Amino acid sequence: MNLLLSLAILATLTGPFIYVVFRKQQSLKQGIDAFILVITAGIIIFQVLPETFHSLGFFSIVLVVLGMGLPGLIEYLFRRAAAQTHVLTLILGVLGLLVHGVVDGSALTMSKYESGSLLPLAIVFHRTPISMTLWWLVKPQFGKMYAVSVIAILIIGTLLGFYFSSSVMMQLHNTQFMIFEALVSGTLLHVLYHQPGHEHHHHNNAETNAEHKQRWNKNSLMGAIIAVVLLIILTNITRIH
Repeated sequence: MNLLLSLAILATLTGPFIYVVFRKQQSLKQGIDAFILVITAGIIIFQVLPETFHSLGFFSIVLVVLGMGLPGLIEYLFRRAAAQTHVLTLILGVLGLLVHGVVDGSALTMSKYESGSLLPLAIVFHRTPISMTLWWLVKPQFGKMYAVSVIAILIIGTLLGFYFSSSVMMQLHNTQFMIFEALVSGTLLHVLYHQPGHEHHHHNNAETNAEHKQRWNKNSLMGAIIAVVLLIILTNITRIH
C-alpha cells in the first residue's frame, strides 16, 4: 500500500483515539471541543468555500447561507419536526465530511505527478481533526457503533478516492458537485454552531462555577490557538498548490 495512503488511514484512526483520551480528562474537555470547532470551521471557510466561490460565484454564498439558516428556520416554524430536522442536518454534515474524505484520497495521488508536492502531506495531517469531528458529531447522537461505522466509511472512501482518483478528479469542478459542497458546508457550519452532543455540567457552588468558567476559558483558548496554528499551516500549503 502507498505510504501516504497508509499514513492517511493511520491519521484517521488516531483522531477518535485522541478525542476519547482527552475527553476523559475533565480539564481538557473544553480544549478539545474548541479545537474541533475552530479547525473544522476553518477548513470549511478557508479551504472548501473558496473553491465553491471560484466555480459558482455569489451563488455559492447564497447556498451556504441557505444551508446554515434553513434547518434553524424549519426547527423554529415546525417545532414538532425539530428533532428530525436536527438529525437530518447532522447526517448531511457528516455526509459532507465523508465526501471530503473521498476527495482527500484522490488528492493523495498528486505525489505521483508533482515531485516535492507538500499537499498530500497536508492532507495526511488534517485527517486527524476530520475524524475527530466525525466522532464528536456522531457518537453523542447515535452511539459508538455508528461512530465506528462512519470512521470505517471514511477510510473506505479514502481508498476509493485514491484508487479511482482520475474519475474523482473529473468531478471536482462539476457544477452539481460544487452546489452540493456549498450547501452541505453551510449545513455543517450550522451543526458546528449548535455543538450537538456536548454535556453541560452545572455547579451549585458559586466559587466552583467561577473556577469552572475560568478553566473553560483557558482551555478553550489553548485549543483554539492550536487549531488556528494548524489551520494556517495547512491553508498555506494548499494555497501553494
